[in-house]
Amino acid sequence: FPSHDSFPIGAPDVADSEYLDQTLFALINKKAQNRKIVSFIGSLNETYTPFSMIDVARSMAANKKEMKCFFVIGGSGPKENDLRKYASGLENHVLLTGWLNEAGIAAVLRASTVGYIISERRVQAFPNKFFTYASAGVPLICNLLGDLKDLFQKSRIGVYINSSSPKVIQEALEQLLQNDEYLT
Repeated sequence: FPSHDSFPIGAPDVADSEYLDQTLFALINKKAQNRKIVSFIGSLNETYTPFSMIDVARSMAANKKEMKCFFVIGGSGPKENDLRKYASGLENHVLLTGWLNEAGIAAVLRASTVGYIISERRVQAFPNKFFTYASAGVPLICNLLGDLKDLFQKSRIGVYINSSSPKVIQEALEQLLQNDEYLT
């Protein structure tokens, strides 16, 4: 029986997984060059395509200061080609992996410092990928409404923001990356 303080995650435990895509894991770490990794995993569709993540990467890169993080986008879907075009020129700061199997998801999440659940639209949702991030113990940055917002307000699972503005996301992300207590 689980103890009273455990919480059923509802996803494979990728943090303790004995398998992961070693090639992808090595590629992510090589490209990140010791930077903290911010990851998005999911379907690239109207609701969850992380154009804002690309905007944050572009802003950080244009700022000419050392980028403290590297962005990984894992997934495929109808908006994948648009996202790839939008990320053009940011290959040193952003990796788009395409569709990932469980071993690929494990590789991304084992490498990740922060998970990214941001929608450019104001939506009330509790995506199943939340459980995947949770299974890896990855703190999150999130702007979804509803039960997930309530969970953020009640527990310390990352940073909740009321915006999809790249400027607000970047500020919250920088705060999160500087807070070792949240990252652990």
